[in-house]
Amino acid sequence: MASRPVIQPIAEYLIRRASYHLPASARDERRREWTAELPVILADPDVRPRLVRAARAVRFAVGTIRTARREHGVFRGQLTGADARSAGVRLFVCAGLWLAAICVVRVGGALHLRAPHGIWALPLVPVGVAIELFAGAQVIKLVRWLCQHD
Repeated sequence: MASRPVIQPIAEYLIRRASYHLPASARDERRREWTAELPVILADPDVRPRLVRAARAVRFAVGTIRTARREHGVFRGQLTGADARSAGVRLFVCAGLWLAAICVVRVGGALHLRAPHGIWALPLVPVGVAIELFAGAQVIKLVRWLCQHD
């Protein structure tokens, strides 16, 4: 008897979270349907490394959250005060990450340490772009909330 992959409970949790965005009438059926897909994804013989299968299962589970929110109209609906507060906190965290990165580079320069270069600088650019895009999405959410409550 084969044991359950370690990633399966994580993916099942994400699918349960996704089902909360659906109407009660469709919630259980859709959750069972999505959860039944996980063993198939995790046992796909065409995908060789187990790590790739696990990544596909998590990607599928995250996709169910996006699908459930889109189907239920969460993206198009009115933003609540809780949405605005969470966006503000996320924006504050993004600003903090930028300040921390700047401090690390400045302190390194003050201590006459070399700035990251070569292969070590490669992750800095995508991480910086990701933080900037995420912060931009939070600003958009805050502006939408402010426009709804003018």
